[in-house]
Amino acid sequence: MHSLSRRLLLSVSAPLALFFGVMMVVLDTGFRALSERTLRELLDSQMVSLIAAAEPQPDGGYAPPPQVRDQRLSTPHSGLYAQIRSQQHQWGSPSTAGLSADFGPLLVPGERTITYAAFDHDRVAIESRAIQFADDPTGARALTFSVEREIHEVEEGRRENLGAGYPRELDGVATHLNALLIGERKRVARYRDTLGNLAHSLKTPLAVMRSSLPGEARGSTVSAEIDRMSGIIEHQLKRAAASGGALLGQAPVDVAQVAAELRGALLKVYGNKDLSLELAAAPGTQFVGDRGDLTELLGNILDNACKWCRSRVRLTAGSDESADPRERLSLVMEDDGPGISEADRARVLERGVRADQNVPGHGLGLAMVHDTVDLYGGRLSIDTSPLGGARVTVRLPGR
Repeated sequence: MHSLSRRLLLSVSAPLALFFGVMMVVLDTGFRALSERTLRELLDSQMVSLIAAAEPQPDGGYAPPPQVRDQRLSTPHSGLYAQIRSQQHQWGSPSTAGLSADFGPLLVPGERTITYAAFDHDRVAIESRAIQFADDPTGARALTFSVEREIHEVEEGRRENLGAGYPRELDGVATHLNALLIGERKRVARYRDTLGNLAHSLKTPLAVMRSSLPGEARGSTVSAEIDRMSGIIEHQLKRAAASGGALLGQAPVDVAQVAAELRGALLKVYGNKDLSLELAAAPGTQFVGDRGDLTELLGNILDNACKWCRSRVRLTAGSDESADPRERLSLVMEDDGPGISEADRARVLERGVRADQNVPGHGLGLAMVHDTVDLYGGRLSIDTSPLGGARVTVRLPGR
């Protein structure tokens, strides 16, 4: 009986041992394959990120900017290492500092390998991929930088649309972008024409109503309400017409030129004053936005200053490239008038409010300035000028 049991146990054990042995080999092989596939996918994503971030360097090589690369590439001995090299140039990530790291030989364009090596006793997997840039026969890099450059020129207003001659893969994108730019310009032009027609259709009946009032009613409540309605219509239409940003392909506006045109007009309007209107604009100071918005804004703050001043108004314009992009342009208007008290500074930014009811005008000037500045994401402040009057400081997008 014991002999029979022993033989039965042996006959079962041998197949089981073989089965489990085969299963261990299969599982180990499968696990290794899965691990290698996961590692390959991880390396591939890191490789794509590195290629996308690589930028030309002054020495002719390529390197990713520190702010866009994986933080582990900047940490020595982090376990993630990278190298970009050609025949003439080489960049290594800071994580390789102090390591004897051999990434293997240069490959030919299109070749891709995954190898294993030892970096100071650590076994690492290395993915190598050779790509060909624009200064090589394919011209790929030149094409990429050409698209990027033209889009940047459109953003800065140096060109109205993208050029032609792109390959089939990019031609559709360029065509649709150009159609979008043209459509946006037409939409804004049509919108402003509609607002102009609306303003005319609303103001004409009010003018008829005002002229129809008998002489003794000119100072009545009805006349005052007609004036108030006219002011509200003007304010709301101007507010709606403000672009609140530069259209793509729209050239930046020269601040000095707009200010000089307004200066000439205001000197004529206030010819009864012994007015000194000083302009100090740094060369090349530009407003990144709509010319009409800048003209309206400058016209309002200068007109307001000329009304209140005794004899002197000064406008200073400059740019600060280190500032927030929405506040790089600085416009400072000063006058030698009575100024605006701290208690009144918030009030004069409200629609229709005037600190002195005897000063001609509807009181919408600074409120309109405030609305335009707000649309552009800028900043407006009021304090006291060294000239003795008010100082209005406006920060807007510029360069």
